[in-house]
Amino acid sequence: MAFLSELASDIGLVVPKSRLVELHINGSNQGVYVEVEQLDESYLRNSGRMPVNLYKGEQRMLETRYGVENDLFNNPSLWSKLAVNNHLEEEDNYDLAMALNLLRGAESSERDTKELKRMMPMDAWSRYSAYATISQTFYNSFMNSRLIVDTWSGKVLPILMDPHEEIFSDPEGVILNSATRWQHGVLDVFERHSDFLLLKYAHIYRALEQERLLEKQIQKTRLMEGKLFSAVDRDPNMAQKVLQDWYWNLDYRKRLDHFFTGITNQGKVIVGRLKAFPKGEWASAENRLLLRVEGVSALDEIQLRLATAATMPNAIAWDKNRNGLLDPEDPKLPVVMDGNTITIRAAFMANLVKATDRVNVAPNNEPARFKTTYARSPVATRFALVSDVVLPIESISGRNPLTGERQDLPRGEAAGMIPSRWNNPVFDSPQKPEQVWRGELVFNQDQIIDEPVRILPGATLALGPGVSLIFRRPVTALGTPSKPIRVISAEPQQPWGTFALIGHETAGSRFANLTMRDGSGDRLGLVNFTAMLSIHNSRDLVFDRIHLARNHRVDDMMHIVYGDKILIDSSTFIDARSDALDIDISNVRIVNARIETPGNDAIDFMSSRAMVQGAVLKGAGDKGLSVGERSEVLVVDTLVSKSSIGIEAKDDSTVQVVHSTLRDNRQHIHAYWKNWRYGTGGTVRVDKSMVLGKADKPLAAAKKSLIKINDSTIFPAGKWNKRTQLSADVDTDGITEAKSSHYTPSAARLMAAWKIPPTPQVRGAKQ
Repeated sequence: MAFLSELASDIGLVVPKSRLVELHINGSNQGVYVEVEQLDESYLRNSGRMPVNLYKGEQRMLETRYGVENDLFNNPSLWSKLAVNNHLEEEDNYDLAMALNLLRGAESSERDTKELKRMMPMDAWSRYSAYATISQTFYNSFMNSRLIVDTWSGKVLPILMDPHEEIFSDPEGVILNSATRWQHGVLDVFERHSDFLLLKYAHIYRALEQERLLEKQIQKTRLMEGKLFSAVDRDPNMAQKVLQDWYWNLDYRKRLDHFFTGITNQGKVIVGRLKAFPKGEWASAENRLLLRVEGVSALDEIQLRLATAATMPNAIAWDKNRNGLLDPEDPKLPVVMDGNTITIRAAFMANLVKATDRVNVAPNNEPARFKTTYARSPVATRFALVSDVVLPIESISGRNPLTGERQDLPRGEAAGMIPSRWNNPVFDSPQKPEQVWRGELVFNQDQIIDEPVRILPGATLALGPGVSLIFRRPVTALGTPSKPIRVISAEPQQPWGTFALIGHETAGSRFANLTMRDGSGDRLGLVNFTAMLSIHNSRDLVFDRIHLARNHRVDDMMHIVYGDKILIDSSTFIDARSDALDIDISNVRIVNARIETPGNDAIDFMSSRAMVQGAVLKGAGDKGLSVGERSEVLVVDTLVSKSSIGIEAKDDSTVQVVHSTLRDNRQHIHAYWKNWRYGTGGTVRVDKSMVLGKADKPLAAAKKSLIKINDSTIFPAGKWNKRTQLSADVDTDGITEAKSSHYTPSAARLMAAWKIPPTPQVRGAKQ
């Protein structure tokens, strides 16, 4: 199990960590066990995910619910929760119900299929399916299912549970795609789709042939055989049941060799089938081309060599409705023309049909033991293509996309089945043209925009009550000081919803001189938006001179979750309902921000890495800076004033404060331990800074926490416990000049990492 878990992790699957251990209790050897990471909220946090619903699907043995069907993927009530989304009630499973409803709809609806592939990303699920093929473990629809339903990214991801393998003596028993009655519900839908299979086969080929992951994992395990066998020899529990037989003093060396040999040979069989060049054939007449594909792998990069004097076409399309005409609804295929050669940049795959077989699964030299296999096997399939001109084709060649091998295809009848509903040519769709928004635009219903958008200077976006704008591609909104871009409510006293960027395809978005006010939040589909300005699962974003004010109903004014390389520069946040800036599991740089009178925190960090420079944080109802859940934050040249707590650190988080001023806060610095999962509290290190103004408890560090102050001024002096450490160069009389020309090691390290120029002679912020 540990072997397969590591292999699955190398393939790119979400899988709990596991390892072999020799267990001793009170000095007594209990034998060799597999230690497996527990799936719960701690697992989510440790793997860099938000606390979301983690579902367990088991409909067998003691966990069986009688009187209902066994299919987990038809009934959300069969699932239990191992972790609970902290924004939902424990009994609320709307997210899972929505995902399963979409899964059922995708069996017949192209619209639902498109949304399903967005919600259940094919890259993740194709890796899951690839692992199943490599291990010959085809998960079913009634047991061992675990799902992360992430309402922040809008994704549903599988977790590999209880990995094991099936070893066949007969190579014919090895199958690529399962087709059992109880096949895993998601894979049963996806493995009908040619684009999914193309991804799956690419992951298998990369793992087994290009990166040799199976071979490397075997070598790694071989290196620990000595320790493993010594531990097994000491195991007092040597009676083992393997399949139907009991073994005393089982020969583990022999069994391990059998496993390694078997899984290696099965890998060779799988790679051999993927390497095999698919059979192809073609026929043509006038402007029509028939292309037959038969075999496991696809044919792609189809090259047509035309007669020398041929007229080159303007378009070649897949004749989806098979009427022999080039219709507007026929999908146009991307082509490259070079002289009299046309390359069709699309992949074509054979249909898969269900088939059964009986194969021997017993090890060599043991009595035969047969098992019925259920597989999807390829059959000859014919694609009809059509052009706008006659195609005088002289020859055609195709390529195996996995190996790159190219062969000429014979001319013939090209007979075969028509493509099944979900077996479409696979190609990159052309990028949708950019939308340009100008002037005053009024939106009275939610908009989900899948095209790039450019918002021109001076534009006003007026949103109706509760209306949201959700962008899935890059947005460029560059206003000017004289012509800012405004997002406002279309109806006074009626808050609009959220302005949101979600997904990696929004990377590179840019905003400048943008103002927003009177927004709130929203829940659209699977995703929960808790801010007026919501940034989910994106990177490389710049917000320059944005100005946000008066959000309503939901917690945050601006929320960033799963963000990377995000810059907020010279921006203001006024009168936030709760947190002005909420930053979760992100990498953010905040420069010259001004945040005034938020109802709760000015900036709240969770599991993030950030730098705050040149900021003014004033009048926070709770914390100026709240740093928690294993965050690391550098604070430079920043003023935190008139807040309930100036800076707070908790739960294995570190705040490094340099050249900053804390003034007139009820409590300047607080460090404590809140969540047991992190094992320790917070640390605040202060260097060359000023702590000014009488406070109820100026500096307070609770258990497992630390406040350490170097070369700084604290005025007036106060009382603090032993967990607050002051160096000898700390003053209590208002001195502003630094005594040391050097920073502390932690301050120097972080300033260098964030490329902050040193000015070690000054204490406090410039503000």
